[in-house]
Amino acid sequence: MNKKQSRTIFFDRLVIFISPAYSIEDRRFYRYDLYDPKWSKSPIFWGIDYSTPVHWSPLEDRVWVDLLDFLLVYHGDTDSEYFDQYSSGQLAWLDQVHREGDLDGWRFDLIVLRDEIEDKRYERRGV
Repeated sequence: MNKKQSRTIFFDRLVIFISPAYSIEDRRFYRYDLYDPKWSKSPIFWGIDYSTPVHWSPLEDRVWVDLLDFLLVYHGDTDSEYFDQYSSGQLAWLDQVHREGDLDGWRFDLIVLRDEIEDKRYERRGV
């Protein structure tokens, strides 16, 4: 793990720790922990199952924006089998933040951030 490429992200009340773990062929896998201090002192989600194309720099904002998009999937967004490996605590947290309206707000903010990131990338290219 390269500590220079590790990041701590504060997104509203969420705290995300992310660092490159390993690469396989054209994918870079990341170790991550997602905390919601309002909910628990322990991570809600953690793992090394998130990956991006290897040409994405670990320091790019689109890496953590994409990770959050990956973690904030809710019932009805995808097949129910997607949630088979979720713990009861993870499902309860998703239900709670959905009921409170935070989930929809965060997902909207991620859409805006993704658009801003893409706009900046196009500006740098002169497109």
